[in-house]
Amino acid sequence: MHNYLPSKHSILTMLLLRSNIRADVNWALRLGLMGLLSTSYLLADAQQNASINGVIKDEAGKPIPSATVTIRNATSGLKKTTTSRPDGTFSLDQIPAGQGYQISVSSIGFKSRELLDYTITERDKLAINISLESSAQNLQEVVVTALGIKREKKALGYTVAELKGDELTQGKETNVANALSGKVAGVQVSRAASGAGGSSKVVIRGNNSLIGNSQPLYVVDGVPIDNQNISSPNQSGGTDYGDGIGNINPEDIETMSVLKGPNAAALYGQRGSNGVILITTKSGKAGKTRFSYGTDFSLGNGLVLPDFQNVYGQGLNGTFTHFRKDDGTIVSMSEALKNGYSGMPKMSAGRDRTTRASWGAKMEGQTYEDAYGNILQLTPKPDTYSSFFQTEKQFVNNLSIDGGTDKVNYRFSFANTDVKGYIPTNTLKRNNFGLRTQAKITDKFHIDIKANYIAQKGQNRPTLADAADNPAYLFISQPRSLGNDILAQYKWTAQEISRQLGFSGLTEGLEKNICHQ
Repeated sequence: MHNYLPSKHSILTMLLLRSNIRADVNWALRLGLMGLLSTSYLLADAQQNASINGVIKDEAGKPIPSATVTIRNATSGLKKTTTSRPDGTFSLDQIPAGQGYQISVSSIGFKSRELLDYTITERDKLAINISLESSAQNLQEVVVTALGIKREKKALGYTVAELKGDELTQGKETNVANALSGKVAGVQVSRAASGAGGSSKVVIRGNNSLIGNSQPLYVVDGVPIDNQNISSPNQSGGTDYGDGIGNINPEDIETMSVLKGPNAAALYGQRGSNGVILITTKSGKAGKTRFSYGTDFSLGNGLVLPDFQNVYGQGLNGTFTHFRKDDGTIVSMSEALKNGYSGMPKMSAGRDRTTRASWGAKMEGQTYEDAYGNILQLTPKPDTYSSFFQTEKQFVNNLSIDGGTDKVNYRFSFANTDVKGYIPTNTLKRNNFGLRTQAKITDKFHIDIKANYIAQKGQNRPTLADAADNPAYLFISQPRSLGNDILAQYKWTAQEISRQLGFSGLTEGLEKNICHQ
């Protein structure tokens, strides 16, 4: 049998319920009295509970907002959690009296701290000042997610890959998107064949559309950018003038986060259905003014060259296509063989199957007349493709200045990019200017101003695909007996340019004008 001593509030309640009050007493009055007594009981009980108030600061005495504060009691099983306000303060109410309380405080970028064996008595009003020590290790686990929100990587329910700015500037690229190649799992980067200043195709976790665009959305400091490739080439030809992401200076990037899948990019809607690449740019740091200068020089050559046969020369059906008789007239080779004419085999000119491939006679040193009237020996020219394309040279200079105070900071950057492409006379010159200023007016009012100016000039960008002036395409179909030194003698006339670009008016045996240089 348990001894039970009721409180005065419960005694009054029982007396009210069990008293012999006349039946004609209003039951509404009786219920009102019960409610009043219950309220007074709860207020008295609340006054017996304790409360905890405090402020959380860093080592420099600055308040830490959004810190997590948790109080636990293993005996009673109580657990309450709250977060600190923008000024670092926090409150925990309705804490029952007891012993063995534990208070833990944690925040991103700081070491967690625990206060053990707290004893709390009735009506206690504790005031706690807590100081947290910064932790570089924790900062490495923080990633920027959608809308610029910083989260701990282990707390995310989706995959986010983050690259630091230093990883993007090792071996500088004219298009920073190319720096993602081989650094992030599931990200495929395809460089355009246009060389300097060309666009880059980035696909996250495979193509999502058979006919549409599968490239991700690029967001720079919370602002989506247009990564459209203006007048992009197609299967019939065209010139690649680059894309939006290619204009960003890699030295201005603090971090680059790749949000994979629809869950990670859900806040960006349909535009982020192919994934999102978040770019956070650098800002000034408080302290003395800092100057930084860097230079980078790189060389590039073709990695894989086509294999050519060097047995058969220009012609068709294992022989020459034309024949110049002793009297100077030109006839087909089949007619010359049929009639036994005396003269010399001759090559034809034009853009057709008899001139742009090597289906002719074996190259055994025979004397012949080429399409331009030169008398030559039929021998292979094995280096026509590789000797035309030159080594690409890239020279990049970067300069930055930053500094400021706790209230105002600034950063200015300049980058000069000078590229000599793999095609003769192909060049790219670009200047990037960037200025960013941040000011903290109050704890709740911040100003962040960014300005960028980009000046770029590209010259003689190559055409692509099956185009008449695509050098790679033309040199693949160039006869193996036709050397580049012979092509260098030739100069197009206005009429021939019109014909060539229009793919009309070309005939076998068409004589060309010779321009000896």
